[in-house]
Amino acid sequence: MSRIHEPLPGDDAPPRRTMTIMDAIYGRHAVQVFTGDDVTEHTVHALLYAAAQAPATASLPAPAFLVVQGRERLRALSGHIGRLYNAVESELTNLTSDSGFTLFHNAGTLIVVCIRQQTPLAVPEAWMAAENIMLAAAGMGLGSCLIGEAVAGLNDPRGRTLIGLPDSMVPVAIIALGKPTPGIDPTKRRPPDILNWLL
Repeated sequence: MSRIHEPLPGDDAPPRRTMTIMDAIYGRHAVQVFTGDDVTEHTVHALLYAAAQAPATASLPAPAFLVVQGRERLRALSGHIGRLYNAVESELTNLTSDSGFTLFHNAGTLIVVCIRQQTPLAVPEAWMAAENIMLAAAGMGLGSCLIGEAVAGLNDPRGRTLIGLPDSMVPVAIIALGKPTPGIDPTKRRPPDILNWLL
């Protein structure tokens, strides 16, 4: 089933957690084990409105978003993408053949960030919107993970059909969202690689 959601009144949005932007930046990490709990419609709306606050060029169409939920649809999409990698990623395909496995780490929600035209600025703006989604999710106590393997699968005709992606849209970033399984430590980050500091 597909439906276009109407914006929700501000009073219905999920409450904002007390977290600074630096807390969100340093606390956010890729979650690869989700509990399977669903993300509510209200929360998804809040994340999309956060994405819409990302820097944007007035002369370009803003990034658009496609939300995918429903276990059967996610399993079908995961299986389709896994089969595309059959020739080069046999291990991935073997995993996706397991009825309990999906490429999306058991997340119940995907947000696909799309652009209408591939220009030098459109792709970076889509990634900035994706970053806003992930930081906002961290601020709400949710986990997120970019699913890079899924982009090619969504550009495939079958993948487009599975998620109802219009021909005019190009998927750029796919974000899995959900409640992270507790007790799993994030990976350590490397320090910044500063090439030069000109004074």
